[in-house]
Amino acid sequence: MRLEFSKLSATGNDFVVIHDASGSLRPVGSRLARELCPRRFAVGADGLLLLHLEEDGALRVDYFNADGSSAGLCANGARCAAHFAASRGMVGNSPRLHTARGELRAQIEATQVACTVPVAAGPRREQVRLADGRLLPLWWMDTGVPHVVVFLAAEMGEAIDGAALPVDAAGGVAGGVPVDFDRDAPQLRHHETWAPAGVNVDFAWAVEPGVLAMRSWERGVEGETLACGTGTVAVALAALAVGWGESVLRIQNRSGEILSVDLQSGVDGQPFPLLRGPVVHVYDGVIHARGDMADGGEGARSA
Repeated sequence: MRLEFSKLSATGNDFVVIHDASGSLRPVGSRLARELCPRRFAVGADGLLLLHLEEDGALRVDYFNADGSSAGLCANGARCAAHFAASRGMVGNSPRLHTARGELRAQIEATQVACTVPVAAGPRREQVRLADGRLLPLWWMDTGVPHVVVFLAAEMGEAIDGAALPVDAAGGVAGGVPVDFDRDAPQLRHHETWAPAGVNVDFAWAVEPGVLAMRSWERGVEGETLACGTGTVAVALAALAVGWGESVLRIQNRSGEILSVDLQSGVDGQPFPLLRGPVVHVYDGVIHARGDMADGGEGARSA
């Protein structure tokens, strides 16, 4: 079966997007994601988005991680979904998005797309002990999916108590814990505290007043991604909780691009944080399903 797809990127978070007009692909979305998302062997992406226009005019967004697992929400994926659907005339510039975590609202202005992000729980201050005995201060919250945020004194510095997050180069790091993203992020992702599902992990540090930088290790991708929308909101919420910055923060992701988080305005009465940033339509392609993939079969190839 011939399936048309598009590749979209939101600040380096990239997705395979398919207009699933009939809704028939949802049952095989997990398998399709595993086929299409491996880099260098297939299309390559952080995840798969299946989009379906519902009878009430809302856009149904089903998201699957690269490993085939489903996720309650991918905020950058939602922004890409809104951009794609608006560009195809499926929705207007202020669409409603139906996700596994409820209805979201989006705003589209050319390549800038904003989307509300629900906060189900937190932020909550915690400490966890790593395998080598280090006691790491961090913040836990659920921004559609669970995240932990570790504040650093600098990009390659020590983990610090969030209350000591410096506004500038000053600020103490008393009780600082040496950390390494590549070593510690995977351990936190699978830490027994959040077993069995685990968490997404974000390391963040202050760059200048009102601006932070971050790195993210994501569940389902099982590695670092160039950007993470729900993680960006998690960092902003944790920073605000410790009194750092204003209600609008700018956060630089690993890609170097900036996402902004407005923690107060919301959209159309939804009081959720508003995530805003660029979306790029990279290219279009065609998938030739092998066997009966479209009806639950074994695989697909792209051309």
